[in-house]
Amino acid sequence: MKNYIKYVLVLLAFMVVSFSSWGQRLDPKYETIFIYQITKYIEWPADMNTFVISVVGNEDDPIVKELRKMTAVKKVMGKTMSVKVFKNASEVTDSRMIFVTYKNSASIPTIAGKLTGKKTILLAEKAGMAKQGAAINFINKGGKMKFELNKGTVTKVGLKVSSSLEKLAILIS
Repeated sequence: MKNYIKYVLVLLAFMVVSFSSWGQRLDPKYETIFIYQITKYIEWPADMNTFVISVVGNEDDPIVKELRKMTAVKKVMGKTMSVKVFKNASEVTDSRMIFVTYKNSASIPTIAGKLTGKKTILLAEKAGMAKQGAAINFINKGGKMKFELNKGTVTKVGLKVSSSLEKLAILIS
């Protein structure tokens, strides 16, 4: 019986350590779900042909795979979606959303500075990036994925978010 109790305690300790370290990473599947849901709470221009999500990163970044799966079956305002990948922030062309991977977070201020009036939402996944110019920043808070919203940044790019999205977000100014 004592060995059984020790076994259970060791197993529980392992699970706590595993889940707490697992919780520190953001899951690209959940980020993709959040991204799609967020598109429903933003007033987009009616004149767009395709809803383009650009990723500043690499083709093999897990978020790219998940975004491609999602854009193959989902639409925004009845428009098809596509994903473009750019290794450098300076290469990014017309997009409705730009997702900057964790490794490329240093380029957030540069990209943000070029988006005034462009009706493009800048997305990030590193703590502090909403204060650096990202409109929406995915973070881990208490082991759960949350998102920060910088409403000032959204306004600066010429878009509006619904009050429902604001209620779900951690507001950053």
